[in-house]
Amino acid sequence: MEKDLDQTSFETMGKGLAMPKDVGGLEQGEQKVMAHLVMAWDTYVQLGTAHSSADDERAFRDAIHQAQQILGQRVLRREYPDYWR
Repeated sequence: MEKDLDQTSFETMGKGLAMPKDVGGLEQGEQKVMAHLVMAWDTYVQLGTAHSSADDERAFRDAIHQAQQILGQRVLRREYPDYWR
């Protein structure tokens, strides 16, 4: 059985990730996706800059933000289906 991700911290792939108690309306699966996006960014930054450029970092960051925006749109559409179609 999956852990409820609506807690102060939780385990993802063996790493404890701090998440706010208020998860902004994200459902459990969406919380998991968000945690993986955070982990992807943190891991990418740890790779260092030896084989990348500022443009690469910006593109990766923009892609993470775009995925986070899509998750936010899911919340809006679920909470306000008549307005956000």
